[in-house]
Amino acid sequence: MPIIPGHEFTGVVDQLGDGVTGLRAGQKVMAQAAWGCGQCKHCLEGKHNLCTDRRLLGANVNGALAEYIKVPASAVIPLEEDTDLRLAQSIDSLSCSINACGKAVAGDRRRGRAVRHRAQRPAASAGAEKHSHQQAGGGRRQKAVPHGQGSGAGEPIW
Repeated sequence: MPIIPGHEFTGVVDQLGDGVTGLRAGQKVMAQAAWGCGQCKHCLEGKHNLCTDRRLLGANVNGALAEYIKVPASAVIPLEEDTDLRLAQSIDSLSCSINACGKAVAGDRRRGRAVRHRAQRPAASAGAEKHSHQQAGGGRRQKAVPHGQGSGAGEPIW
């Protein structure tokens, strides 16, 4: 039987399971896309990502593109009443990207490498000279052109 995809979502609580507290029907929410069994060694240590019986929306349980989904209350994140659900859903996607970038930067710093971004950066002064920078991983030298002084297409800006 195929699984319905989708793991990042916002929605409104339709029904609550027995004994659930802190949530109510009609409440705006989002939820973690994955959760552990809550009973294994890893879950008891707070390492839900290592649970061998981990559930992931859209992978091994029906995901957010289903009309209704069932998520444990411990994975639910309540939202403010005036929250725009479309914008709140974007928070999850954006936060994953920011988290990944932060881990990449931290990883490069742990390995003793400076992280260089391919973004145009403003010059320290209007008359700043062009500088050469070592390209990460490639070994080629390329020019870094101060903001507003690019020569056009094809020239990398550091």
